[in-house]
Amino acid sequence: MLSADPTALKGKATCKQVLFAFSNRIIELTPHGSLDKLMEYDEYISSSQISEMKSRLYEA
Repeated sequence: MLSADPTALKGKATCKQVLFAFSNRIIELTPHGSLDKLMEYDEYISSSQISEMKSRLYEA
């Protein structure tokens, strides 16, 4: 994982690495509402609770 110090990137970080290093708030807009969570991106994409909430918001 990258350092939170932006000067540590040195031009070699991918967009995904930057996303993982600096993301701590996820806002997802859906057709039937939104999710606004304070958590790291890898937690967000692996959480079963979040998956259930997203399913409800996309299927509603």
